Amino acid sequence: MKHLLSVPVIIAAMLTIAACQKKDETPMQPDKVNISIASPKTGDVYHKGDTIRILASVSYISQLHGYSLAIKNKATNTTLWNTEEHVHSDKFDVNNYWVNTIDSATQLALELTAEIDHDGNGGSNSVSFSSQP
Repeated sequence: MKHLLSVPVIIAAMLTIAACQKKDETPMQPDKVNISIASPKTGDVYHKGDTIRILASVSYISQLHGYSLAIKNKATNTTLWNTEEHVHSDKFDVNNYWVNTIDSATQLALELTAEIDHDGNGGSNSVSFSSQP
């Protein structure tokens, strides 16, 4: 009986692994990952309570694995917020929001990393902006 219960678990694990495999044999070229961040813009200033819309577009010559977003305090390199998304496509848009909870003047960076595979290969782009009380 125990063996019958483990069969669905094994099948589910195999399907998950198969779903994340690259579909073609295009050689990895991280320099071909194109990331364009439309918002926030470099130099934008936000205040506590402001909702910051994060808009970007990502493209690559082959299928990407997904992306991660992080907002960091530039002085301390502390991550204030992050998220990631599994996206299997060669082109996609990023549309997200972050509510600023910072009480003091702080220089921030939005970092967007697009992943080609599970090994951390990919490309990234960032913009600097600030929070003011």
